Amino acid sequence: MTYLKNRTMRSAVAESVLTVSPAVIERIQAGTVPKGDPLEVARVAGVMAAKRTSDIIPFCHPVPIEYIKIEHNIAADRITLTATVKGIYRTGMEMEAMTAAAVAALTVYDMLKMLDDDMEILSVRLLKKQGGKSDFKDAFSVPPTRLLKPCVRLSSAKSRASLKPFALMVRSELRMQCSHALLPDCAEAL
Repeated sequence: MTYLKNRTMRSAVAESVLTVSPAVIERIQAGTVPKGDPLEVARVAGVMAAKRTSDIIPFCHPVPIEYIKIEHNIAADRITLTATVKGIYRTGMEMEAMTAAAVAALTVYDMLKMLDDDMEILSVRLLKKQGGKSDFKDAFSVPPTRLLKPCVRLSSAKSRASLKPFALMVRSELRMQCSHALLPDCAEAL
């Protein structure tokens, strides 16, 4: 149930791999593909696909995406497309990243199919995901069920000026015990 989860920074990285003949790789690098630059068009298509993932995958939640990046790596006989998607929400960005990588690969395939009959999309896979409760599964003996928003600001002006700490409360559903930790207010100090 997504509505019960906390909003946290989420990110996912996915990749797709295509095999392409060395002759076609040379044409891409020389800029002589008849339909234009397939890698630039794939980048745009991947970004568009990530934004529309919930429209094409039935049970995928629409998520507010903050960042999308499509990168490519060309080898002698293959092209690897990597999609990175980030956002702050209650559910992960895996489907958006995999959709972006898949559509980018399909776009390259479409633009090169007239030049290479043996081209093949080998894989679309999730490489990494971050964010949410699973990031903390090894940090606690009992996984926390809720990380509350900053709830107490230290009142000392001197303390506020130096570190601006917040007291955060982590509650475990199973033991109903609370633990507290002081964390600095700025990302660099975390």
